[in-house]
Amino acid sequence: MGGCWSPNWAGGARLDLAHERDFELQFLQYFDAALDPCYLTTVPILLTTYTIVFAPIDTSPSVAEKGNRTQMKHIWLIRHGQSMSQIDATVPGLNPPLSPLGEQQARALIPRVKDLHPDVIFISPLIRACRTYQLSQIRGDRIAFNKCALESNWGRDDAYAEVDFHSLADIAEIDPSDHHLLPTRDRAELLIAEIIAAPGASFVVFGHWGIFSQIFKSFFNVDTADETRAINENTAVSKLVITDESIRQLEYWNDHGHVPGLETTL
Repeated sequence: MGGCWSPNWAGGARLDLAHERDFELQFLQYFDAALDPCYLTTVPILLTTYTIVFAPIDTSPSVAEKGNRTQMKHIWLIRHGQSMSQIDATVPGLNPPLSPLGEQQARALIPRVKDLHPDVIFISPLIRACRTYQLSQIRGDRIAFNKCALESNWGRDDAYAEVDFHSLADIAEIDPSDHHLLPTRDRAELLIAEIIAAPGASFVVFGHWGIFSQIFKSFFNVDTADETRAINENTAVSKLVITDESIRQLEYWNDHGHVPGLETTL
């Protein structure tokens, strides 16, 4: 039986006694014969002596279903521009500034990020990531340094122990934690957890290839010992999504189309 049921009388019209039995047969035959999905959206909720009123079923998620949902999260990861240590071996690699080319790359982000306006921007408190953030001119509701976004510590838990994290306090909220002492994979997992727990739906993270590679592996539960690498060119933009059903998705990775001719080796 196709289509939704309609009795042989105008909707809402009264039935006289001569037609009452005919109506009852139509009603019972239809609802007993086949449950067509189209009329699962309508049920009789009020039956007076001769008038039937129909109302739609509430198909919104139940309280239990809503309780299992989380806020959808959109996460953009942006690597810093080329640093001086990438082109000059005499420059220490821990906290170098951007190179002249790196500054051009960072400015090339302006049209790429101008429409994002995320709820939160997290920045690695290292000069090259911070400067990339500044030159991109991106705007967000909350701007904060996050030590979880620091570059890989190359297996040294004390790698950043001597960095002055307060020297950039006029740019963004300072991160007072000691997360810079954690192993890189732990920081990656903690950053993901922070984003999931934080209010807001859109997040931008300015960081580094090493930590982003670990975020990729952690996000998709790739074993730490696995040699999988998620390549990131300078100022490449990648996007991850967590749906309201907690499904993790990769929307794109290592997009550096905004810097044609400015690409550099890692």
